[in-house]
Amino acid sequence: MMHIGYNFLSKSADPMKNAIKFLCDNDLTDEHLVFRYNRKRGKKIEALPCHDQALANVEFDLRSWIYEELFLPFAIANNNIDIFYCPGLNIPLRQPCKTAVAITDLNRLMFPDEKEKGLETKLNFDLQLAAAKKANRIITFSQYSKKVIYKRLGIHKAKIEVVPYPVDKDYAPIYSDVKTQQTASRYGIERPYFIYSGGAAKRNNVKELVDIFYGFINLKNDCLLVIEGEIGKNAKDEIKKMDADNRIVFSGKIPDEDKSLLFNGAVAFITASLHEMACEQELKAMACGIPVIAYNNSAISELFGHCAVLVPCHDKSTFVKAMKDAKDHPNMRLQLRALSIQQSKYFSLENHAKALLNIFKNINSESYHPDEK
Repeated sequence: MMHIGYNFLSKSADPMKNAIKFLCDNDLTDEHLVFRYNRKRGKKIEALPCHDQALANVEFDLRSWIYEELFLPFAIANNNIDIFYCPGLNIPLRQPCKTAVAITDLNRLMFPDEKEKGLETKLNFDLQLAAAKKANRIITFSQYSKKVIYKRLGIHKAKIEVVPYPVDKDYAPIYSDVKTQQTASRYGIERPYFIYSGGAAKRNNVKELVDIFYGFINLKNDCLLVIEGEIGKNAKDEIKKMDADNRIVFSGKIPDEDKSLLFNGAVAFITASLHEMACEQELKAMACGIPVIAYNNSAISELFGHCAVLVPCHDKSTFVKAMKDAKDHPNMRLQLRALSIQQSKYFSLENHAKALLNIFKNINSESYHPDEK
């Protein structure tokens, strides 16, 4: 029997935590413990059996990362953990047991506009990368991502495992026009629309996406572009300057249930991103069964293939044609819908959890320990 611990001290992607919960509920052979803060005990780190009560009302970042670096290793050792897994890049440098850590992206390392600002946050990020290099396994979500991690961090490829990204079950086809239209109306969307979600960093190439959208509008297409998620003020102001006909709707960050409905009601999900390692938003759109139109690069090429319309980078005219085809040809949408729904079954909580457990078993059979207890 393995004693497996999970780091829930810092906020990370909810889908991965949901996959961990699925693993805990279905693996009755091993012991699973969640490491979390207990506000009632002076914000001390505690380890609880992985069940609904332990996962309910989890509070994140109650202490500084320095506190976690100092005291989390003691908590791991005191609970006799065999394998400690961090679903985000928040693994301590001192590792008294075998470890695994998930790396979704390295954007903070690769792109100047996304680099950490401030001495303390830079130091924390550098320590996280150093700690990740010591781990038994790096878990990531595409072969492209594996290549980037190998190239940027120098971690041996044998230590990097690729698993399916766990798309939450909220994202699924919804066969009710009434529900999708009502949700769209609540967000001020009263015309057919395309949707984008994924941020406005330089690599996201949102300005070019807006330019493409207006190329589509100029062909007398009466549609909107919905931009979902948190967009910085400067980026939003620049986009508004380009939006001469008030065709862009900023929905802000919205709950998963509404977001799934908005995805389902869209003509297509569009993105002009130039670099993706996990394709989280694109996979959610695919799970909803809507066409994905994207530039053919990075992990997008690998994860979507024939399930999406992939356009050569910066080929705006071809992108506009793909948008027009998606709007004007229902049969094309139905065909892509069927392919997308079938492909999305691979990116499930169940498949992610199964892959994690197999990795943990392999780690447990190894002799390598990052640090002695």
